[in-house]
Amino acid sequence: MSNVYININYSPETCGWCRGTGNDRSTHERPCRICEGLGSVLVAQPANSCAWCNGNSVDRIDTDKPCRSCDGTGWAHSLANEM
Repeated sequence: MSNVYININYSPETCGWCRGTGNDRSTHERPCRICEGLGSVLVAQPANSCAWCNGNSVDRIDTDKPCRSCDGTGWAHSLANEM
């Protein structure tokens, strides 16, 4: 059996937790805990919003916490803090 490699393209998309501001949603004084102040996260293309939170990045059960499915990015298949 041989190895199979799949090329996945990632592009920056707006961070759902801070909505692109780079500031933490709760205090606005600290950098965003999801994107570390960048305002964007890397997302597998084509970009799809998170099905669990509908792209709003907030957990359905505890609205003070980031979505448990997308880690607060608002995107399916994203890499937060990897830019």
